[in-house]
Formats: sequence, C-alpha cells, structure tokens
Amino acid sequence: MTGTDHFLSPTSSAHASRRARSSDAQIGATRRPRSVSTGYDGGLHCDLRVTDLERAIRWYTDVLAFSVVHHVPEAGWAELQTPVEQVRVA
Repeated sequence: MTGTDHFLSPTSSAHASRRARSSDAQIGATRRPRSVSTGYDGGLHCDLRVTDLERAIRWYTDVLAFSVVHHVPEAGWAELQTPVEQVRVA
C-alpha cells in the first residue's frame, strides 16, 4: 500500500466522510424546500415612493420596458412587471 492508498480505501475516514456528504446531498435533493410549504413562489416585490406617479409609470414602461399590471390612480398606486419573471415594482 502506498502513502495515498489508505485515503481511498473504503475503511478510511476520508472515504467515510465523502460517503456521508454524498448521502446527505441525496437526502437533501429529495426534500421539498421549506419555502414551498409556506407558499413562497420565489417572486420579488419592491415598493417605491414617487412624487409623480404618471411620470414614473411612463419612465418605467418607456425606458425599462416594464409593463403595468395594476394601476389605481385614485389611490396613487401602480404595480409594474419587470422583464424578469416574478419581479415586480409597485
């Protein structure tokens, strides 16, 4: 046996450690992420305050190619979809 052979033998602690990490990875791959059980879909939502809502909507749609999802002018509120799926600005 050479100096490095014992690191690769099935009885070595290094080999056992690699086996444990491998089985932990396999177990983790079969578990559902905790966020799924809470209903979190991975989306992001950012609320911004602006002084001129209509001007802000024009800028976000014309310059950044956002699209209006909701617009409630009497409440001074709008929600826009970014080009990135599940990322919105309100």
